[in-house]
Amino acid sequence: MNKSYLTAPTLPEKVQAAVIAIAPILVMIISFYYFDYISMVAALLVGTLSSVTIYILSSLSLEREFYVKQQLSITQSDLQSSHHALDQRAEMIEKMIDGLPDPLIFINKKHRCLRRNATARDYFPNLSPGRPITSVLRHPELIYGIDYVLDTGEARSVAIELPSNVATKMEVRILPIATIGEDGNNEHSAILLAMQDVTKVERSEAMRADFVANVSHELRTPLTSLVGFAETLLGPAKDDEEARLQFLGIMQEQAERMLQIIEDLLSLSRIEVDEHSRPTEEVDIRDALRKTCDTLKMKADKNQTTLDLKIAEDIPLIQGDEGQLIQVFQNLIDNAIKYGSENGAKKNSVVTVTVQNVDEAHISVAIADQGKGIPEDSLPRLTERFYRVDTARSREMGGTGLGLAIVKHIVNRHRGKLYITSEVDKGSCFSISLPIRSSIIS
Repeated sequence: MNKSYLTAPTLPEKVQAAVIAIAPILVMIISFYYFDYISMVAALLVGTLSSVTIYILSSLSLEREFYVKQQLSITQSDLQSSHHALDQRAEMIEKMIDGLPDPLIFINKKHRCLRRNATARDYFPNLSPGRPITSVLRHPELIYGIDYVLDTGEARSVAIELPSNVATKMEVRILPIATIGEDGNNEHSAILLAMQDVTKVERSEAMRADFVANVSHELRTPLTSLVGFAETLLGPAKDDEEARLQFLGIMQEQAERMLQIIEDLLSLSRIEVDEHSRPTEEVDIRDALRKTCDTLKMKADKNQTTLDLKIAEDIPLIQGDEGQLIQVFQNLIDNAIKYGSENGAKKNSVVTVTVQNVDEAHISVAIADQGKGIPEDSLPRLTERFYRVDTARSREMGGTGLGLAIVKHIVNRHRGKLYITSEVDKGSCFSISLPIRSSIIS
């Protein structure tokens, strides 16, 4: 059977217990005799602790104030930088919008203009901010399209025609601009009208279609004649010597006409390919004109027409392609001989060719006739392919309708300009301005 025994305390443990027991008594005795000193020390300690505490708290407050000011300064600097960056971005966007070639107009849900770019200001100078879009564009389909986009938020396109002396067709893209409404949701309270002038595109398409139709027509006519005469020669007129000779002559004329059309088309195609590259030869314009007049003198005599060549003495050399320039002069002078007889009758008429200096950088070559003249509404279309003022008369005289188109492209290649003036019953003048060698920049 196990027994447990209590161990008797050792001497150090007794001493420790005695000290703990008498410590409060000693503190009371010392406090009684040295109360003043202890109070003074305690007061000093309290004052010191208070000062230290106040100093620590003040330091912490200063540090916090400095930190707050520093953070505010950083925040203000960041805000200024952000504001400056936003200003720069807004200015850049403004310049980009102004630099776009198409008109752009921003309107609000009341159809009033908010802003527009530079191109729109050129097209619609009276449309200032705050004015309704209907003050310059009164097209029901456009207004309906704007209302539709505001209601549905879906983009829409409409075609309109601007009222002017020359019809201008516009394709208008109506685009919604999402903004934040008062309820915090997106709403379509603004509209962007992005316009594109499609006049030239549509005109080019029409000209291309006309060109194909004209080529087909121009070649079909002589081909039809050739087929008809060939069938006649193989049938009823195969034993008729007189008819055969007559029909073969007509067939030759029609074949030559087709060949001339094809040659002019090929020539025009070659000129268009090289139109972007400037010629580099030196050309004496006086010599080129003299060669052309010598070539056409027999035809002029046959038409009872006098060629009057007036060339200034101080005409400089120009930079050009002599062969192409002779082609230009031959086309223009040949037309003046064919159509230059007064009132269309074969009387004595004069075709005047004048060469003179326009200024230090350009010379002018003018070919004037005394013919019937050209109606004013036909002048802008004279350089179109296959365009003729008098179709029957042109074909009768062997014209293909491509001569002035060739002239225009050659003049463009030489960086010159073609001017056409005419007065009915008085005559026409075709003038070409060409830059001289020193004015052409390679």
